[in-house]
Amino acid sequence: MRRLGKGAENASVVEGMVRLGVQKITVANSEGVYTEDECTVSSIFMVLKTVTEKGESDKSFWILNRRFNFAELESRAKDTAELSLMFGGARKIESGEYDLILTPEASVGIVASALIPAFSALNILEGRSPLKDKLESMVLAEKVTISDEPGMPLEIGSRKFDDEGMPTSGKVLVNKGVLKEILHNYYTSSRMKLATLGNGFRRNPSSPTTPYPTNFYIQPGESSLKDLLLDVKKGLIVYETIGQWMSNPYNGYVKATATHALLVENGEVKGPVKGVLITGNIYEWLGSKLKGLGREIFTSEGVAAPGIWVEKVRVASE
Repeated sequence: MRRLGKGAENASVVEGMVRLGVQKITVANSEGVYTEDECTVSSIFMVLKTVTEKGESDKSFWILNRRFNFAELESRAKDTAELSLMFGGARKIESGEYDLILTPEASVGIVASALIPAFSALNILEGRSPLKDKLESMVLAEKVTISDEPGMPLEIGSRKFDDEGMPTSGKVLVNKGVLKEILHNYYTSSRMKLATLGNGFRRNPSSPTTPYPTNFYIQPGESSLKDLLLDVKKGLIVYETIGQWMSNPYNGYVKATATHALLVENGEVKGPVKGVLITGNIYEWLGSKLKGLGREIFTSEGVAAPGIWVEKVRVASE
């Protein structure tokens, strides 16, 4: 068993939830479509608190997939307890421009809020996406390749068919920065006279289907998180945010508050910071301002993303 960092062994769970269940999905209609699938669902959420001479600090983690794995739970709990130790005694910093390294966990939330809706053909048809009329155009940096992956093992977004009964299929959405494909349901594919490829999903059983990915996968880079921060002169490593859902996917505007972040100067971590608002544009962050992508991937709720290093991000101290 891995040894915990000093102090982490005394971490306490102050909030937690475990849900295990079986999900059955059936699609039937008057056109003769009848298909069904059944799978398990495992959902775990915990908040761990540590107390040191610097004060109290906490850190949460979330695991959502199709199999309960005790070894994964134990590993994530240990990692989270050790991370919690790093955020005691957080201080405010001066507002200004900082390089930003988003950990994979932080990347997932921002990508889900600011980027994914733009790939919906419905949003494109209705003028609510910056990707309108951009097929075969460079929309992101050459480092960025994105795909829709319905067959990722044990992931919550993995599906054999969508909510219209159409078979799902893997597809490259962005290849080395070039927009290659958008997401369709039957309605949008009919309007655009294209084949539907299994991306029509419902928010709930009574809602209409809208185009959405199965597993939105951003291909990782080759550097570790430690490798990325070595070249940072003045920046922040962001581990967790809130408020990213206030971002605007119709123009790519990003707005989030970093609840767990570390100040980096000349490649060295100087300490935790608190109350910082980060703003920018996701197309710049994954475009002209992108410095690098990490090799580690985190997947949650159908979004898989690596760490992202962005230069010259506006940071406001609250």
